[in-house]
Amino acid sequence: MSTVIIRPTLNERAHARQLLAAIRTLQVVEQAQRTPTPEERVVLATYGGCGPVANRLFANPLTGAWRDEDWQALGQELRTLLTPEEYTSVRRTIGTAFYTPELLANWMYLALARLGLPTNDALVLEPGCGSGQLLGLAPPGLRFVAVEMDSISARIAQTLYPQHTIHCSNFRDVTLPQVHACIANVPFADIHYNYWSHRLSLHEFCIAKSLDALIPGGLMVVIVTHFLLDRADPSFREAIAAQADFLGAVRLPSGSLAGTSVVADILVMRKRLLDTPARHVDHQWTHTTPILLDRHEVRVSTYFQHHPHMKLGTYSHEDRLYGSTSGYSVTPSGDLATQLAAVLPTLPQNVYAVVPPAASIALPRAPLPLPSLAPHISEGSLFVATDHAILQVQHGEAVPVCHSTKPLYANGRGLLEQRLAALLHLRDVTRGVLQSQNDGWAPSERDVARQALNEAYDTFVARFGCISHTTIHPKADGTVTRRLPNLTIFRDDPDSVIVMALEEYDEETDTATKAAIMLRDVVGHALPVTTVASAEEALLQSLNTHGAVDLPYMAHLYSGSPRQIIDELGDLLYQDPETGAWQTADAYLSGNVRAKLVTATAAGNAYRRNVAALALVQPEDVLPSDIDVNLGAPWIPPLDIQAFAAALFHVEPDWVQIRHVPKEALWEVRGHWRLEYQVAVKSDYGTQRCNGVTLLEQALNLQVPTIYDTRYVPGGKEERVVNQDDTLAAREKQKAIKEAFKAWLWTEPERTDRLVRTYNDTYNNLRLRAFDGGHLTFPGMNPAFYPYAHQKDGIWRIMCAGNSLMAQLVGAGKSAIMAAAAMKMRQAGLIRKSICVVPNHLLEQFGREFLHVYPNAKLLMASREDFTRARRKLLTAKMASQAWDAILVTHSSFERIGMSLDFQTQFLREQIAEYETLLVEREETRPSRRGGRSVLKLIENQLARLEAKLKDLLAEEKKDDGLVFDELGIDYIFYDESQAGKNLAVASKMERVAGIQTGGSQRAFDLFMKCRYLHQRHPGHGVTFATGTPVSNSMVELYTLQRYLDPAALRERGIEHFDAWAATFGEVVETMEISPDGRTLRPRSRFAKFINLPELLPMFGSFADVKTAAQLTLPRPTIQGGKPHVIACPMDDAQRVLQDGLVDRYEKIRNGHVKPWEDNALAVTTDGRKLALSPRLLDPLAEDCPWSKVNRCIEQVYALWEATAAGRSTQLVFCDFGVHPNAWGYSVYGEVVDKLVKAGIPVAQVAVIGDADTDAKKHVLFDKVRSGAVRILIGSTQKMGTGMNVQRLLIALHHLDAPWKPAEVEQREGRILRQGNTHPEVQIYRYVTEGSFDAYMWQTLETKATFIGQIMTGDLSVRQAEDISGQELSYAEVKAIASGNPAILTLAETDAELKRLSILRKNYLDEQFLTRRALGTLPEKIQLDAHRLAALIADQTTMALPAETPWVIEGQPATEKDAREHVGLLCATLPEQVRDPRSIALGHYRGLVASLRLYPFHAPDVALEGRCLRLGSLAKNAGPLAILNALERLAGSSDGEQASLRRDLQVARAQLADYETRRDQPFAHEDYLAALTSWRLHLARALQDETPAVIGPQLPLAVIIDALKGLRSAHSIEPAPQRLSRQASASVEEAVTTRILARAQVREAVEEAPAVVEMPSVTVAPAANGVVPRAPRWRSTKRGAVLEQAGQLRLF
Repeated sequence: MSTVIIRPTLNERAHARQLLAAIRTLQVVEQAQRTPTPEERVVLATYGGCGPVANRLFANPLTGAWRDEDWQALGQELRTLLTPEEYTSVRRTIGTAFYTPELLANWMYLALARLGLPTNDALVLEPGCGSGQLLGLAPPGLRFVAVEMDSISARIAQTLYPQHTIHCSNFRDVTLPQVHACIANVPFADIHYNYWSHRLSLHEFCIAKSLDALIPGGLMVVIVTHFLLDRADPSFREAIAAQADFLGAVRLPSGSLAGTSVVADILVMRKRLLDTPARHVDHQWTHTTPILLDRHEVRVSTYFQHHPHMKLGTYSHEDRLYGSTSGYSVTPSGDLATQLAAVLPTLPQNVYAVVPPAASIALPRAPLPLPSLAPHISEGSLFVATDHAILQVQHGEAVPVCHSTKPLYANGRGLLEQRLAALLHLRDVTRGVLQSQNDGWAPSERDVARQALNEAYDTFVARFGCISHTTIHPKADGTVTRRLPNLTIFRDDPDSVIVMALEEYDEETDTATKAAIMLRDVVGHALPVTTVASAEEALLQSLNTHGAVDLPYMAHLYSGSPRQIIDELGDLLYQDPETGAWQTADAYLSGNVRAKLVTATAAGNAYRRNVAALALVQPEDVLPSDIDVNLGAPWIPPLDIQAFAAALFHVEPDWVQIRHVPKEALWEVRGHWRLEYQVAVKSDYGTQRCNGVTLLEQALNLQVPTIYDTRYVPGGKEERVVNQDDTLAAREKQKAIKEAFKAWLWTEPERTDRLVRTYNDTYNNLRLRAFDGGHLTFPGMNPAFYPYAHQKDGIWRIMCAGNSLMAQLVGAGKSAIMAAAAMKMRQAGLIRKSICVVPNHLLEQFGREFLHVYPNAKLLMASREDFTRARRKLLTAKMASQAWDAILVTHSSFERIGMSLDFQTQFLREQIAEYETLLVEREETRPSRRGGRSVLKLIENQLARLEAKLKDLLAEEKKDDGLVFDELGIDYIFYDESQAGKNLAVASKMERVAGIQTGGSQRAFDLFMKCRYLHQRHPGHGVTFATGTPVSNSMVELYTLQRYLDPAALRERGIEHFDAWAATFGEVVETMEISPDGRTLRPRSRFAKFINLPELLPMFGSFADVKTAAQLTLPRPTIQGGKPHVIACPMDDAQRVLQDGLVDRYEKIRNGHVKPWEDNALAVTTDGRKLALSPRLLDPLAEDCPWSKVNRCIEQVYALWEATAAGRSTQLVFCDFGVHPNAWGYSVYGEVVDKLVKAGIPVAQVAVIGDADTDAKKHVLFDKVRSGAVRILIGSTQKMGTGMNVQRLLIALHHLDAPWKPAEVEQREGRILRQGNTHPEVQIYRYVTEGSFDAYMWQTLETKATFIGQIMTGDLSVRQAEDISGQELSYAEVKAIASGNPAILTLAETDAELKRLSILRKNYLDEQFLTRRALGTLPEKIQLDAHRLAALIADQTTMALPAETPWVIEGQPATEKDAREHVGLLCATLPEQVRDPRSIALGHYRGLVASLRLYPFHAPDVALEGRCLRLGSLAKNAGPLAILNALERLAGSSDGEQASLRRDLQVARAQLADYETRRDQPFAHEDYLAALTSWRLHLARALQDETPAVIGPQLPLAVIIDALKGLRSAHSIEPAPQRLSRQASASVEEAVTTRILARAQVREAVEEAPAVVEMPSVTVAPAANGVVPRAPRWRSTKRGAVLEQAGQLRLF
């Protein structure tokens, strides 16, 4: 037995010093690479982890301070000794490390010996070995595989016991071998993992995974907490009992384990032998029994009640862990060593057993050397050998293909062999056809190859059926399995997708038509472009070939220098001063143009052309009244928040300290101790239980207060419940703080100017870019397929703009866009290997469509079967070793591809770091935590739970061995139907806010990690998403899309953290809702509205390519009449009575007369919707009304059925209520079906979707609808809204009720308005019960749909929008619908008037802001203009002085001739190009300094300088005469500039005087606005029958209405003028391609008819220098009139 030093009891400082000594010793031994000496072993063995001294050895995470100087020295020495990773590891394990006393360890080994474990080479597992204490006490002969998470502990254990295998890792991440036994003190912490289809605690997980590692018959002796056996829920114990035999347990006294007082048990198990019954020593061991301790009921394991001698003490209600009333302790009842010795013989003896290993199965045949093969045979390909054996290329060898264990032969007699041989022949013949077209064979030879392919295909189909023949097999759970039997084994061949693409297969009819390759040429050899006629053509060719501006390539095509090309292209190209690279104008003049302008300005005079162009495209500033601002917005500096808090609480600013951590969106408010005694803090803006400082801090962190009370329930348990009164009071105060902030922020001019500038520079800085793919060519594309213009534009966007979202409607051709973009980018060298990820059921279809577009494409299609363990290595080799044009996988298969351990570690570290500060902040804000000693362990345990949660999201159990994404060479992801990844977890302080995925899905997390990997490799590039519904539930999904596709934009704007994004673009409200148990209320946060949309939407538009039905012309049927038909049905008397009852119910709810679980607003709304459908859904006595909308719908359905009988047209009826019979047997579905059958429609032609309760039945039903056998199909949005393609014969769709969301209307109508419908025109009906909820809901749906349309199309006319996810109507809405009260109209009129007034007031505030701005800038402008005017006059005086000659050169007078010669010599010596701007002195001209200014990439200027500097433009290669003429023009232009300056000064001074009179003028309608607002409040309260608590007693309704009418008549307000300066859509930079192609069109038109003709005259104004430019000329052409002016051509 190994010697172990027993650690003596030490004080805490001595313990800490021992830890440090052990760490130093370990480092010495490791550095010397030797075994430790006996003395060193003693030191190493003293290492017991930092848990007992953690609160002193580590700094307080809240304050950063240590307990005292001595502890600070020890703690800093620890940090110095360890690397950051080691230090984090030590801290992370302080809450899970509990070391095993020697007495217990020795007993556990004695138990294993009694159970029969041999000591000769048995392999034992230790799941949490620490520094090796259990290993050191083990009897000789045992071999250990041990796991330890802490790096220091694991290395000490390995150093002390090198004969054993120690894994330094989290236990969940280790792949375990099969072991004979497990011995452990199982670690426990509040961490959970998904395992065994359960959510297991760390404790349970370690036991479960260890049990899986045991061989059948293997033994387990482990120390566990008593919770394992005592927990009321027996599910985990039952899961253990299903696999292992319970051999006994020992309950230990409290405090038996070092460092904790938890009650612990020693659990003894044996893994059950295969096919043997359970042999538990007590079959009720999984049960628990209640017992009474000190009048408190607790549950304990039934086993110890049956076997009390195994409990080594007595139960007590004293000294309970954490003081819980439901817990207990075990008081010792004797000597523990004696008691343990006494219970050992009660364990069964020699029960260990081992099952001999199964015999291995021999391989049928060994691999063979690879013969010489055809070029298309590569890794993974199948081929036929000379002996007819079917072989496969695997790792460069020929491996026999077997079915079961039988080798397959091409001349075999089996059906599988014959079918496989036929498929291989089809593949080879197909490759021959493609080769004949690629190599340009003669037409007759190509026809022969094509004929051979047709014969091979016809032969195959005649014998085996369609290549893609699909069989559907129902499963017990109602789902189906789809199989392609004809492709068995052949799918392993990389070319299987080419063979599948030979036909257009229709799964619905199991028929196929031949693909184009069997009918015509589908590829051809395209000649490369070698010369072009212009620089513009060179640019387009460069963009087409390389995806960017490549000047050397362009110069090669154009046979000119890059300098010539740049000059000729002019404003089509700009050089980026940051990178030096040349960009097209549409690329450079888009994006963050504010930042680009700052950069270009700082770059100097060489980039003044950039500055001028950028200045013209700057977004117009958003004015303060348009900016919605929230507390917590990241662009508001902490100093402003401090100033606001001081003003709010009436204190000095230094009484309040504000701290902001932008990256984490964290705000902290701390105040002077006297602050909490301020009346404003305690009363005005706070409550007794939540003061104003706390409410302000919560508002900054987007949190709302919830006040809890603690109460005791039967059994003595404590329960926290919401105190509704105190909670609502605190929320009202917080609301007042928020309103006060909004009112305060813009009151101070300097602050307003500064913040407006900050907001505009940060968020209002984008100019969108138009994309025109008209220049693209597509080598290798099927000539029969030609992309639409919108598809080419989308391909070009993907090529040049980085990450993209193809947000296009169904049928827009997103699959073709992705396929063409993948091929085009690979041809251009922009990517090497892409992966296309598609929904599971679309893999084969996507592959066929890809090859239809690019028949030559080399694709690898990996199905689910390829990811099985037996085939994954071959798949990995195929993925990594070949240059695929694209790899096609399904969503689920893509999720199985893992990331390397290095990247996972880095990624998890980054994610955890985002949460760490957040956790510290949370704990710091809890008063009970401040100064507490357990904060460190608490935070570390929270981080450990978070790490476990993130690792759950990694879903490593789903990943395949060998498939490592970052080693496959993939550098681009195309992800189809990307809404599958929208559930991405976010870090947020806002807990349980609807719409925020704080949990997230494994699929989304996996996708996010891979996107982040590609982003690191090539920032902003590597991902394209495609979806028809980018925003389906909430606008919060925009943030998720930005995280995936444009994380840099979030980071640049300081809104990378969700809370910062939410504070800028959203508002969260808190309401009370019914809890799931229906018994209590709980607070619920959700986004109520979205703000600052014109700044948010361009961020979305920068990567989104949105195409709506209105923007595309697709072959879809139109709606008869252009819009749905509305059939209005009068309400009957029964419905009116019931609807009045709804109002009464709502009144009782609002007044608190009913419990929320008895009735609530959602129930009223639901019943209102049912009532609008049929009163019989609510009242069993209601009669059938002939004019009800159900009957009207039945009449319309029957009429259309009868009218379209000849064509067997079909109809859909959507209804979300009345599906099943209610308590009195009525259902809408039943009524519709019965009446349609009674009317004469055969029962077989009417179907209800719910009757098809399995996928197989649905498949049959849909076939019948498509064929017209079933002509009326009834169902709900949930059942029929998606996944149903029955449009072929649909003629009409009926909305019997209104759904909640616009997306649901779109889903419904998408069933009929889609490609494949044979009817050019269809009918859609909406049935509305007048005066019911119907009309209101359809109006709301249209409003929401309009808003979503504005979002998708980038409409910037709306700054705010309500959320689209509400599920209930307000009381006012219900009453307005039900009562028809005329006061409702007055309320609406008043609201319209208030809206007009608010616009007027907004304009007033904007005018005041602009006035203050002008008063700040105009004086400076006046001063500068006056100074320049004076300088011009002085220079003009100088030039007018008499002189002997106009020139003085090198101090000597010179004539014009001398000057020309001098300038000519200078021109001859000028460099062709300069690196930096340079000034060349020419001499003095008319008393002023004359010079020549040279620039790196622009034409030179001439300059005259005296008291001021003036510049004149020159041509690039201007000679001496042109230079002298330019100087003369410049000298003579002073008069014109002086006149202009005098006019500007006169205007500016007049403006200044005008603005002075406008400053601080009051709003003209302030009193009217206040009065109208007050009376409107009276009216609203009267309508709601409330007694106002603030505005006094309630007034009669008639008095209020008269007062409002009188106010409006006395104040006639003109409609508020709309500012025309704010644009309604985002500014877009025109595509360079569009400009070039338009110019080419004009030039072509000019060449056709060059004659100059008489056209209307055009007035030409003089230039600023007084020179009149050349008059424009009109040309008449066949294409139209062309205006030529200033070198530009424009076609009319």
